Amino acid sequence: MVDENCQPGEKCCKSGCGRFCIPPLQPFKQPTDSSWTSESNSELEAQVP
Repeated sequence: MVDENCQPGEKCCKSGCGRFCIPPLQPFKQPTDSSWTSESNSELEAQVP
């Protein structure tokens, strides 16, 4: 089985039990929350003993 045998948008994946089709992984997205800034990160680091 290869990608061409899978449904559109799916990829062929090989495991110890054979091959199967899976949907592609979504790319990692960084949080867009305004609380995640370099300033808040430095404050957290300052609190670590």
